[in-house]
Amino acid sequence: MNYAIHGLAQSFSLDDCLRLEDLARNNNIARVKHLSFSCDNSKHTSFESFYEFRGIRTLLLLHGYKSPTSPLPNDLLYKLKYLRVLTLHRRDISELPDSIGNLKHLRFLDLSGTGIGKLPASISKLYNLQTLKLRNCELLDEIENGVTRLVNLRHLEAHTRLVNPIPNIGSLTCLQQLEEFVIRKDKGYKISELKNMSDLRGHLCIRNLEHVSCKDEATDAMLSGKEYLTGLDLVWSDETHSRTDAEHLHDHVLEVLQPHSGLKELKIKGFAGAKFPTWLVTLRYLHTINLFDCERCESFPPLGQLPLLKNLEIGGLHAVARIGREFSGNGGVKGFPSLKELVLADMPNLREWICEDEGEFFPRLTDLEVQNCLALRELPHLPPTLKRLRISEAGLHVLPNVRVSDSLPSSSLPSSSLSSLYIDFCPNLESLEGGLLMQQLRVIKNLTIGNCEKLACLGVEGFGTLASLRRLHIYNCPRLKQFEGTGSLLPRLLKELQIRSCSKLINSILLELHDLSSIANLTIADCDDLYQFPEEGLSATIEFLSISNCKNLQNIPARLKELSSLKTFTIFNCPQVPCLPTEGLPERLQELYIKDCPLLTDRCQVNIGADWPKIAHIPNIDVDEEGIVPERSIYRRR
Repeated sequence: MNYAIHGLAQSFSLDDCLRLEDLARNNNIARVKHLSFSCDNSKHTSFESFYEFRGIRTLLLLHGYKSPTSPLPNDLLYKLKYLRVLTLHRRDISELPDSIGNLKHLRFLDLSGTGIGKLPASISKLYNLQTLKLRNCELLDEIENGVTRLVNLRHLEAHTRLVNPIPNIGSLTCLQQLEEFVIRKDKGYKISELKNMSDLRGHLCIRNLEHVSCKDEATDAMLSGKEYLTGLDLVWSDETHSRTDAEHLHDHVLEVLQPHSGLKELKIKGFAGAKFPTWLVTLRYLHTINLFDCERCESFPPLGQLPLLKNLEIGGLHAVARIGREFSGNGGVKGFPSLKELVLADMPNLREWICEDEGEFFPRLTDLEVQNCLALRELPHLPPTLKRLRISEAGLHVLPNVRVSDSLPSSSLPSSSLSSLYIDFCPNLESLEGGLLMQQLRVIKNLTIGNCEKLACLGVEGFGTLASLRRLHIYNCPRLKQFEGTGSLLPRLLKELQIRSCSKLINSILLELHDLSSIANLTIADCDDLYQFPEEGLSATIEFLSISNCKNLQNIPARLKELSSLKTFTIFNCPQVPCLPTEGLPERLQELYIKDCPLLTDRCQVNIGADWPKIAHIPNIDVDEEGIVPERSIYRRR
C-alpha cells in the first residue's frame, strides 16, 4: 500500500516538480511549479535557463557552495513574479537585486550562507513574507530598518548582532522568534516594543533592564500575555549594582514583569533590587530556574513549593547569609518534590543552611554542587537519592551525612545512591572521620579529594569499605598522615589511582598496591617522602604507570618486569633514580618516557647506554631529547 501511494504521489508531482538537471527529459515546462538546481563544486552556475520558468512558485539553489556563480540578474525576478519560495545557497552571491521587491507573493526567503553585504531597501515591499533566513551571512553588516514593514513576518533567523539594532521591532506583531531584545533609552528600543508581540514563542532574553525608567513602562511589555513563551531571561547589566539610588525601582520593575503562568524556564541575572518578585512561586509549570548575581537580595523565595521544578541554580547572591526553612516552601506542596539538580555558587557570606522536615526535603535530588561558599561550615543531611556531590571552595569542617530513609529500620545504616564525590579546596576540613564516607556508600565509583591543606585524617576504615570504588584521586593534601586504621586503606577493585602532593600518605598506599586485583592506571607525583617502592612490588594488572617529581626516590620498582599488562611507563624529574631494574622492563611494554632524570638518561643512550639492552625492544621511546631513537616511530604523550 505504501509503495502504491508513493507512486501515485510521484505521478501527480512529475509535471509540477523539476530538477534543472533533468530538463532534457521534461516537455511540460509551463506546468512546472517547483524548480531546484544542484551542481557539482566545479560547475559554473548560470541563471539563463531559469527565464523559461515564469510560472514557478518555488526556486531552490542547492549545494555547490564552491562553484562559481553569475550575478543574479535584476530582470530575472521580474519574470519570476509568482515565486512563493526562494532559496539561494551560494557563498559567492554578494548582492541581491532591487527587483526582489517585485516578488509580492514571496512567503519564504532563505539567504543563509551567502556573501551578501547589504540588503536592498526594496525588501521592505515583501508584505507577504513570513520567513527571512540570514544565518551565517558573515559579510552582512545590518538589516534594513524597513524590515519592520513586513507585518506578516513570523520568522527572522539572523545573528543577534543584526537583529538587535533594528528599531521599532514591535511592529512585527506576527513574529514568533526573537532570541534577544536589548533595551535602550532611545525611541524604538524601549521595552514597550514587546507589548503587541503576543505570538512570540520559545525562549526570549531581555537585556539591559536597568534602562526601564518606571513601573508603568515595564507593565507595557505585557509579558503575562505571551502564552507561547516557554523560556524567559531577565537580565540587568553588570554596571547596575554600582548604583544604590534605584533599588526600589528595580523591585517594582521586576514585580510587574510577570510572565505567563505556563512558563517552564526562567533566568534572573544581575537584578539590583532587594526582593525577588512574589509571582516567582506562582509559576507552577517551571522546571528550570537560574538566579545569578542578584547581589542585594538577602533571602530566597519559597521555591520548594514549585511542584515541577527539576533544575535550580543559584549563584552570586552575596547578601545571603542564611538559607532557612522558608526555602522549602510553606504551602500544601513543599520540600522540592521534583528537584533533581541544585547548584549553590559564589555566595561568600552564606553561613547557615537549615532544612525543616528533612524526611520530606529533596526526595528526588540526584545532583548537588556547592561552590565558593567559604563561610558555610555545615551542610544539611543529604537525601539517599543523591548520585553526584561536588563541594568546592567551601568552609566545611566535616562532610555531611546521608539522611536515613524512612523505609529503613532505625538500627540500619543509611543506604546511599551516591556514585561520584568531588571535594576540592575545603580549607577547614581536617578529618574524614564521620560524615558520609563512614556510611554505606555501596555504589560510589569516583572519589576526588584535593587542595584540603588541613586534612590530616582519613578515618579508621580508610576507603576499604567502598567496595564499588573504581577511581580515586587525592592531590595537594600535604598533612594527610600515614594510615593507621583497622581496615584496608584501598578497596580491592580499584581501577585508577592518582596521588599527588601527599607525601605522608604515599607509603601507606604503596603497601597495599600489590593486593589490588583490578588496578590499571597508577599515577604518583610530588611525593617527597617516597624513597623506594616496597619489595612486594605492584599489581600485575597495571597498564599505565606514571611517576613524576619525586625528588628523593631512589629506585624504580625492582619487580617491574613482572607487570605483564604494563603498556606505558613514564618517569619524570626523579633525579636520584640511578638505573632501570636489574631484570629489565616488561616484554609487552609499548611506550617509555624518561625526562629530567639525568642518571637514567645517560644509561638509556642508544646502543651505548648500560640500560639500552633493557629497553631496545620497546616500540616507542622518548628519553629527554627528541630524536634519540631516530630509526623508530616515537610517540609523545601531550
